[in-house]
Amino acid sequence: MDLILTTHELVALALPNGLPRGVSTPVLVRDDLPGDAPASAGVAPAGDVLVVDVDPREVPGLPGAARLAARAAGTVTVRVRIVEVTSGHVRCDVAAAARGLPAHRLVGLVRGPVEAALQRRLVARGIASDAVRLVPDGDRLEVIADTAALLAPAPLPAHLRGLRVTDLRLADGRARLSITLP
Repeated sequence: MDLILTTHELVALALPNGLPRGVSTPVLVRDDLPGDAPASAGVAPAGDVLVVDVDPREVPGLPGAARLAARAAGTVTVRVRIVEVTSGHVRCDVAAAARGLPAHRLVGLVRGPVEAALQRRLVARGIASDAVRLVPDGDRLEVIADTAALLAPAPLPAHLRGLRVTDLRLADGRARLSITLP
């Protein structure tokens, strides 16, 4: 079964209480936009890269050095590209830029607090804390999400529990999700 969602529908489904403070509404843009182009630059949602602007000063619990770096960096533009979906895991490539410069040096400073905040949000929603893993990879960050773990606490009817995500693509300004029913 295939589902096609706009980014607004995807966000509403994934985050019913809304986006965290400091995070803009994601948009899908073409891959050929500059890496530091803000989400607002992708006015026409017609691409396969999810772009979101994040104000790291809004991330709670940053230690002193990270707070200082966040203040200097300002808004960070994050670009997410889905690399593959295998065995129920979605692997994404994440790149960030702040003030026109790659923000990979910030990853080491904010990874711990961001991971901790992510894990708290997952656990608060009844999801295993390791359902989403952040793996540094040079100037990029790889994010691996276990779709079964993310869907486990979803209020699905009994006949839909255990559905599997077999594919996830971002194209033409939409998220295309392929699932198999139990």
